[in-house]
Amino acid sequence: MRLVTAELRAPRAEAWVPGEIVPTEQGEADVTALAPGRVATLDAAVGDLVRRGQVVATIDSPDVGRASADVLRAKSRALLAERALARQIELESQEATSKAAVDQARADDAAARADLLAARTLLASLGGSEPTDLGARATVAPTRVALRSPIDGVVTRRMISLGAPVSPDKALLHVVARDSRVAMAKVPETLQAPATAGTRVRVRPRSASIDHGGECGATILSNLGVVDEARNIPVRVGLDDACAALPAGRFVEVAMPLGGARADAGATLLLVPEASVTDVRGSPTVFVADGADGAFAPRVVRAGAVMGSDVVIESGLSTGERVVADGAVLLKGELLKAELQ
Repeated sequence: MRLVTAELRAPRAEAWVPGEIVPTEQGEADVTALAPGRVATLDAAVGDLVRRGQVVATIDSPDVGRASADVLRAKSRALLAERALARQIELESQEATSKAAVDQARADDAAARADLLAARTLLASLGGSEPTDLGARATVAPTRVALRSPIDGVVTRRMISLGAPVSPDKALLHVVARDSRVAMAKVPETLQAPATAGTRVRVRPRSASIDHGGECGATILSNLGVVDEARNIPVRVGLDDACAALPAGRFVEVAMPLGGARADAGATLLLVPEASVTDVRGSPTVFVADGADGAFAPRVVRAGAVMGSDVVIESGLSTGERVVADGAVLLKGELLKAELQ
């Protein structure tokens, strides 16, 4: 078990800050129904790759059935009005009708075409397809509506089941594009890293923080320049192709270059090895050497940014105190075991 001394010293040239892989604004979409109804079929499962425009589900909607019937009715009236106008024009050429009758036929034809346009627009707004002539034997108007994926991607969530009622304000499926992702880094305001657009950085999965494996390159796209409720500055980071293995939702760490950003602070911070800090019941904890009898006392601290292999201790520990560097996880296990006895 190795002990180190908490000391004030200059931070290294970079700091690992937490972040998360998130879809871009065009990288995720909900599949929704434009009309109320019930789910008829589910044609895509969670994890399926789908293409833009691919049918992922269908619903049966009475509203679409009524709108389809309205289109058929409007088409019939438009056809009658068109034929009536043609007859009046033919009669006019033979001087067998009045100008008023021709004008009325033209007005009726224009009104019928406008009604047909309105009916088609309503049907389209509900997601329905224009029906063909159903014939005299038809008993019902078509009610089936196909729901299509708005983007290429992977189905990540399904919020419906067969037969479930749906409405326009309820998302049915969620699709995330595999190649439209960024990392949102959370830079502590105390770090004051010069996170400027175009700066090259490195990204690694959160689980790789011990052995520094799985790193890939990235570029800062923008610094939002605001401090959130957790006192962090969100920074948007574009990922290189080598980061393709990092899916949306994955927690990561981003190596932010410090440069001369800490010259105002005298470049001294209270640092301990990252391995010294372990999570105990949801709180960052270090094990402090307690006297000369080999005992170690757990102490909750406020941990700040990770800088290389070190972590900043913002409170809870004093300069010169000795803490466990290798073996903190083992002591955590002994502590939790003792509490259960």
